[in-house]
This record gives sequence, C-alpha cells and structure tokens, in this order.
Amino acid sequence: MPLPPEPPTITDSPFSSIRVHHTGIRCPDFEAARAFWVDLLDWRILQTWPYGDLTLAYLLPPNQDDFHLEILAGPGAAS
Repeated sequence: MPLPPEPPTITDSPFSSIRVHHTGIRCPDFEAARAFWVDLLDWRILQTWPYGDLTLAYLLPPNQDDFHLEILAGPGAAS
C-alpha cells in the first residue's frame, strides 16, 4: 500500500524550527537490540555507556551522522 501524501508543513508554528537529534527505544536485552540494529540493519555504534542497571548506546544510521537512535536496555523494559 503506498503512503499517503505528506501533510503540508506549518511554517508559522513556534515549533517549525525543531530538528530531531535523537529518539530512544527501551528494550530488555542490550545484546539482542545491538544485534538487530547493527548486525541486521547495518547501523553503527557511536557510543555505549552504563547508567545504573541500564546499558545505553547511541547508534547512527548507515550513512547519516546527524541522527542518533538511543538504546536504553536493561531491567524494567517490556520484551
């Protein structure tokens, strides 16, 4: 099914200058998430760090450096 046409932009909105830096996903298993994004979809790991009981990481799309996907992995996430 083809996508519908994009809705018109709203240039006079106070939010019209927003540019997205990153978005996050929560998952229970860091290695499973890493394998999906990196091994299967060719995303690149920019940085990984611990945060309490969680493992966090910024991933970059295969050919884009200005958008980050943040993985927040560990206890408390639904599978």
